[in-house]
Amino acid sequence: MATLLPLVFVYADSADRLAGLIANARQWGEKVNVLFVGDEQQVKACVNLGANIVYRFTPQEGVISEDYVPSFVSIIRESWPQALVLLAASKRGKAIAARLGAQLNTAVVNDVIHLRVEEDGVFASYPFYGGLAHETQQLLSPYAVVTCGSSAEGNVNGTASASVKPGAFIPPAHPLKLISRRSKPGSTVDLAKAKRVVGVGRGFGKQQDVELATALARAIQGEVGCSHPIAEGGRLDGTSALYRRFRYHAARRSLYCLRCVWADPAYGRCE
Repeated sequence: MATLLPLVFVYADSADRLAGLIANARQWGEKVNVLFVGDEQQVKACVNLGANIVYRFTPQEGVISEDYVPSFVSIIRESWPQALVLLAASKRGKAIAARLGAQLNTAVVNDVIHLRVEEDGVFASYPFYGGLAHETQQLLSPYAVVTCGSSAEGNVNGTASASVKPGAFIPPAHPLKLISRRSKPGSTVDLAKAKRVVGVGRGFGKQQDVELATALARAIQGEVGCSHPIAEGGRLDGTSALYRRFRYHAARRSLYCLRCVWADPAYGRCE
């Protein structure tokens, strides 16, 4: 019989990411509670995803998501003396994870690709050296904070509606001041859910090369991503939105390199 934690908390800045995170959390916890900042309409999309309780925080004027951390910590501590906190491995998710780790005085592990719960603790594996190696750490603190991809598809069939409880906003001691917001070209592709990714690197000198990568990705039922220099340099149109968590896919050996494919299609997968 699998060992489960008594409670797992899940946070995501959008309801779209919650289904996969909750499905992951169900593997590791007897109960799954959600921390969510949003209005009543947004919360309605969260209650049938398999969680037990959804703690809803009403958006505060001029308050960014990171400043809700003291409120999250209060609920986590009051709920149980031991818990796992699961967040999406996005930039915001990692920023909130760092604050949670500091205020809970606990371990934080980012980009987790495998997690197991045993009687003597929680063990988390994550890639390093650009995905060329994995490391596994035992998390000994009562609370643990983990970011990971929502790669599992949430199965909401037959799940009961979660109860919704209001969360009290606790102002942080040192709040962040929101100066302005700027729109950023984004991508509707979530590479964390892609089974295969075709990588665009610095060897791509023309826009036609990106089109070739797109055709290959379509043929193998995958998605297109790019390396960090391409994303930051903006040398090719549309690639700024393609750089997403290459280490995640390199660790799973699901990253394809066009140079290898050209040499021999049978050996196109990067090992």
